[in-house]
Amino acid sequence: MLVPGSFHLPGQKSSIPGSVGDTNALIPGHFPGGQRGNSLQKDQLKLRLGALNATLWNRKQAATLLNVDYKALLYKMKKFGIGNKAARASA
Repeated sequence: MLVPGSFHLPGQKSSIPGSVGDTNALIPGHFPGGQRGNSLQKDQLKLRLGALNATLWNRKQAATLLNVDYKALLYKMKKFGIGNKAARASA
């Protein structure tokens, strides 16, 4: 007779990153593979600035280049504070 919990199947909650059994999921900013949220934000910022510079700050073209919705790009620009001229000069 099989006893519940006596065997392991792939895809069980305990083997899925971010599941209830994964204690690292409780740490803010923790991502599987050791990447932290702060470096992820820096990567996103660099990616968006690169697309904006490549399109000479044409936001619609940059959104198309990034394959994101135009309004999503505007939201991220506001979140990162890259819509002003000071940010453009430092890029």
